[in-house]
Amino acid sequence: MQELHESTEGASHGIKIREFVFLANINNFQEAADALYISQSTLSRHIQSLENELQNKLFDRTTRSVQLSEFGKFFLPYAQELVCVGQDFYNDFFQINKQPYEIIRLAAIPAMAPYHFTEVVARFQNDNPNYRLEITEIDDLDKVYDDLACHATDFALIHEMEPVDKRFQKLSIAHDRLVAAVPAQHPLAGQDTVSLPQLKSERFLTMPMQSVVFLHFLASCRKNGFHPKVNYFGHKEDVILSLVEHHFGIGILSKIPAEYTNQGSVRLIDIEPEIPTSLALVYSGNQKKTTGKKIFLKYCREISDQYFHS
Repeated sequence: MQELHESTEGASHGIKIREFVFLANINNFQEAADALYISQSTLSRHIQSLENELQNKLFDRTTRSVQLSEFGKFFLPYAQELVCVGQDFYNDFFQINKQPYEIIRLAAIPAMAPYHFTEVVARFQNDNPNYRLEITEIDDLDKVYDDLACHATDFALIHEMEPVDKRFQKLSIAHDRLVAAVPAQHPLAGQDTVSLPQLKSERFLTMPMQSVVFLHFLASCRKNGFHPKVNYFGHKEDVILSLVEHHFGIGILSKIPAEYTNQGSVRLIDIEPEIPTSLALVYSGNQKKTTGKKIFLKYCREISDQYFHS
């Protein structure tokens, strides 16, 4: 077998092995290349170079798809371990020199602050300056799942649907529920709870159409025999509450961020039966964790414990 320290095509073995792990998780050359910010032809050359060095095919290719070969399945856990060991070495090396190295990528819903998750990420970053936490606001949940699968994103903070995709693991961060936001002068404003049938003739203002909040609300309305009339979809609780205050409709929101944002001019009423909207940290189940990711999970578990065991 050709010695593994002999590099070809201008890429180090560490880079080629990392690219192999990406491709093994996404099974598509173009999508993997896009996630790695390289061209498809470059990725193909690097994989072919690695196959030549190992003297074994890593993938079975067709015109439409790419799948791991038997040898590729054998090699994958070793490749994942090599990527993580290499990452840990550089983490420790740069920590000794007090320089940041590992980048941890988090995709998150806009409502981090009401769940005190901004405190978690800030404390993690301040306590661990050798790691850099990059946070991106989620605008497309399907893309988040794709990015998690190919490890372009390490963690996602989302309102979870049940069941969570089998490719991923989850850490429950907080339980929440849906509430109806009504103007202070609304006939229902004096009630502590409201049922969906009581609201069926109202106009609604809620989260985007593909959001978990809206999908849970829609499913509950259908169980009660009606389809809701929605006049506004949007990410921002403050905009929805302002529209409610000016009698544009009834807001349907998660309770914790609604209470956090409400300035007292709108009445928040619990919907019964309860419509739950749990918050979770989701991450790939088949990616070995580097030291930085393990530490980040530890910080997240602490806030989870506060919600569930306080």
